[in-house]
Amino acid sequence: MINALNELLNAINQFNNKVALSSSTILKCESQIQDEMHYLEFTNISTFEFFQIAKRIKDIRSERKMAKDLIETALILEDIITFFKIEKIEDIIKKIKKEKQSLIYNKKS
Repeated sequence: MINALNELLNAINQFNNKVALSSSTILKCESQIQDEMHYLEFTNISTFEFFQIAKRIKDIRSERKMAKDLIETALILEDIITFFKIEKIEDIIKKIKKEKQSLIYNKKS
């Protein structure tokens, strides 16, 4: 039981970390796209260079979409995660450990 609760705690923490990282990824991608668009706007380029930039923009937008999808999933799951408050899970783990210790010490010889 304790292992399962610990795994749940770890999963929630990892998910929260990924969501936070996704927010910064979106900002980074938006900045990169803007840089590419400015380059297109202010530079004379060949057709080959144009297609290279288009490919980079496509790749950046794909990375941004994955990050955005993760955040959207987080918003859907937010109610579930809120229900499993980390403090409550930690309290349950402590309570179970305390009960196990009292069982060990209360054994009859």
